[in-house]
Amino acid sequence: MQPTLTLTPRSTPLPTLEPTLAPGSEDSPIQMAIVRSGGARTANSLNRAANAVAEALLEETGFIVEVEIVQTDADAVAALCNALTGAPAVAWVSGIGYAALSAQECGVPALVVERGTGRQLTTSQEVQIVVNRTLGISELAGLAGRTFCRIGYNDLISWLVPVIMLRGAGVSNLPNAVDSTDVEAMIAAVAEGDCDAAAVTAADFDRFGDDVEDSVRVLNQTATMPYAVFMYPPSFNLDTRRRLIEGLLAMESSDDLETLLDHDGLARFEDADLDEFESFLQSTGLDFAQLGS
Repeated sequence: MQPTLTLTPRSTPLPTLEPTLAPGSEDSPIQMAIVRSGGARTANSLNRAANAVAEALLEETGFIVEVEIVQTDADAVAALCNALTGAPAVAWVSGIGYAALSAQECGVPALVVERGTGRQLTTSQEVQIVVNRTLGISELAGLAGRTFCRIGYNDLISWLVPVIMLRGAGVSNLPNAVDSTDVEAMIAAVAEGDCDAAAVTAADFDRFGDDVEDSVRVLNQTATMPYAVFMYPPSFNLDTRRRLIEGLLAMESSDDLETLLDHDGLARFEDADLDEFESFLQSTGLDFAQLGS
């Protein structure tokens, strides 16, 4: 039998792969999003501090970092989730931002902000909902359809956290929002009956609540929120994240970093006591992945 000749396949070159740019290089700077805190810092002071922190991080880590002040957690969440396939990014976010990034698997927590003095440094704050005593409201469900004072639509403590608390309690008919100028004005409005309720930190209520304690009471339901959490994308290798974390810790006492984070110290995430915060997140039963959508 005559053997059948077959063509010998020729080898073909593989397509050229674009080299992966190292995070922090000139062609691939790391974007660092920092959610603006509620402090009274001016835009000029924040921008000056952002530039100074970027220069200090270059010296500490060798990475080119572009520090950007963003207005909401949603902005920071979007930057970090986009880093999975796009430009490298890291972010300082609130507890809600941490929950959203963790749920979407876009970020890994590394550091937390501490505030306080001496041995009284804490990593989180308690959020309380205060109500006018004359209304007889004793639980979150009683706030449905009521009037709620807040600092603004995007304010974490006075609006976003209480909305999450209410949603977690099954309240679909949210209170009607009334904007106030500051925390003291909110508490006074609740005491005077201009608002039925408001959300403030326990520290703020301790400062401003004594004068109105006969008119205002605190609901038993509270939320615990970390001040700020530093997160990096899962794609960062060990060396990149180590250099960033160590660089930030070395800058712990920097006045410029304090301008941006309003911190008194930094702690590693694994060393922080955030059990109450994690319990709060679980108690809501909410899908926090939707917060970044």
